[in-house]
Amino acid sequence: MSVKARVGYLPDQIGFYESLTARENLGYVAKLNGLHHDEASRRIEAALDSVGLTEVTDKRVATFSRGMRQRLGVAEVLIKQPASSSPTSRRWA
Repeated sequence: MSVKARVGYLPDQIGFYESLTARENLGYVAKLNGLHHDEASRRIEAALDSVGLTEVTDKRVATFSRGMRQRLGVAEVLIKQPASSSPTSRRWA
């Protein structure tokens, strides 16, 4: 588990709660990782912007395509700020 936190692991099958929104899913992950509310909110907004999901931030994940789920997975990795996250320089559109 500590290795995943340092390298930003993104599995092929990404599991999110279908009934939650993108923001709620990332908020849950942030809470599990011990982020304070203000810092979590800042990172979540930045990550969603980086992967081009700001327009669907408050939509339920059940409505997301596979590609959108993958981008949400990247956002999840970004909010954890792993030591190795080289794809962060790429902006998704």
